[in-house]
Amino acid sequence: MNWGIELWDQFENVDKHCQQGIEFVEKYSKFVKERTAIEQDYASKLRKLVKGYQPKKRHEDRTVYSSYKAFHCQLSELNDIAGQHEIVAENMVARIVTVCNQHCSDMKQDKKKFFQDGRRLQTELDTLERQVEQSKKKFEKEWKESERLQTNYERLDGDSNATKADVEKAKNISLSKKDMVTSCKTDYGAALVKFNETQKRHYGEDMPNVFESYRSSDNVRVQKLQEWMLEYAKFDSNVKPIVQKCLDGMKQAAEAINSELDAGFVVERLKSGFPIPGDKEFEDYTAPKQNSGDDNGTPESQRNSLNANRNKKGGLSWLFGAKKVVESPDFSHLPPEQRKKRLQAKINEIRKEIKKEEEGRNGIIRMQEVYKSNPQLGTAAKVQPEIDAANQVIAKLQAELQQHETWYADATGKSPASIPAPSRPVPPKSGSKPVAAVTTSASTDLGAGIPPAPPLPGANSSSMIPPPPPVASSKSSPPDVAAVNDDESQEDPSFGDDFDEDPVDPVGTCDALYDYDASSEGEMSMRSGDTFQVLEADSGDGWTRVMSEHGDGYVPTTYININFFY
Repeated sequence: MNWGIELWDQFENVDKHCQQGIEFVEKYSKFVKERTAIEQDYASKLRKLVKGYQPKKRHEDRTVYSSYKAFHCQLSELNDIAGQHEIVAENMVARIVTVCNQHCSDMKQDKKKFFQDGRRLQTELDTLERQVEQSKKKFEKEWKESERLQTNYERLDGDSNATKADVEKAKNISLSKKDMVTSCKTDYGAALVKFNETQKRHYGEDMPNVFESYRSSDNVRVQKLQEWMLEYAKFDSNVKPIVQKCLDGMKQAAEAINSELDAGFVVERLKSGFPIPGDKEFEDYTAPKQNSGDDNGTPESQRNSLNANRNKKGGLSWLFGAKKVVESPDFSHLPPEQRKKRLQAKINEIRKEIKKEEEGRNGIIRMQEVYKSNPQLGTAAKVQPEIDAANQVIAKLQAELQQHETWYADATGKSPASIPAPSRPVPPKSGSKPVAAVTTSASTDLGAGIPPAPPLPGANSSSMIPPPPPVASSKSSPPDVAAVNDDESQEDPSFGDDFDEDPVDPVGTCDALYDYDASSEGEMSMRSGDTFQVLEADSGDGWTRVMSEHGDGYVPTTYININFFY
């Protein structure tokens, strides 16, 4: 459909229609912008809600309950849903609102140009039409004047009283006017022909081009609106699977709530370890009293003492609050079971700090070795104070660890491990000589932290090999706090003694690079060139568990070349 033919006389209305289309685009852009504001506000309120219900630090011990875990999962999923609403808002602003506003600006400029072109063409045609009308009026006026003069000439020519001079004069005037009429007729005809040609071109070519420009701009506007509306729906549909996944996560977390498991955690968390009080003895005041040297009388049961401590409120405690219990370093102010857990947590915390400090010290020592090998990179003596400071921190932490392990042994009757596991050694690079032992003041403390790489074959290396890890059946070290909190139920340690250990699948193979003679239980001797199957990779203690046809055991990781299956 051609607007230039169908709407040839509707230029003003076509321009008005395009203006209304631009206003509609601006209205749609405003709608999307307000929708994004709602999405952003909703996401902000969701995040604020999630933040307000995050577990407080003083309530961290409650997070072991399945109901608490489900609620925290719900908060996390709700936070992810808020993020999806923010993504929807960001996409709408970037790909609809911004583009829509830019397109509106471009359409306004194009419409202004189209209107100016159409108005100019109409003005030119109107100008020619006025010229035709003027020439027509002039021709009409001159023709009427010529007719009057011709009538006057004929009247004088027939009048016998008129002089010959008057007749000649009237004749000349009439002839002159006829020439003027002929000239006006010619001008009128030329103006009319020019106007007709211009009008034909105006309605046949010029204005149709202007109308086609209007139509093209309007088509682009409609197509853009279609794209933006599809994008609008697409943004919501894209996040629906993710939102549904979050809702499914909430559902799964709710289904994982286990009241029996929570009841077990309540016992584990609140258990004091005190024995249940027995029957009270009958006190016969009529019987003769026996002097026992102790005037304190019969001690009250633990239940009575706890109730008394709980209910005792003296002075103005109701106004200023009860005094806080002073915590002792060995946690002796806690019940036995709670004291054991706190000691376990403290021991694990100190071990992590020792491991972290040892890793930092080992890095400094490796840097010192590099400086010794390549003096141009730096001075080895400059890093020695840092090594000494690290050794002091480690020594202090180890003393603190030993003290807490002693308290743990007193509380549980078990003998915990004295030092944490050593860190992973640095294997020798292929084609280079093994690094010699560090001969600094820190070498004494380094033996348990970084086992040195093996020396050349034939050298006596028994004193440089790291101690093997404890045997798998060892029960001396206290259990990890994370394991106590994460286990759903506690099992009898002796339960698995009646069953054979499940076979361990190999994770790779290895070749012995050096000879090694086992020096303690759990180790395995080997000779250079022997091939083994790897059962357990090095976990950071410098040892790898291998197996041969003669059995299995631990060998130093730096003495073998491992090829994993994956």
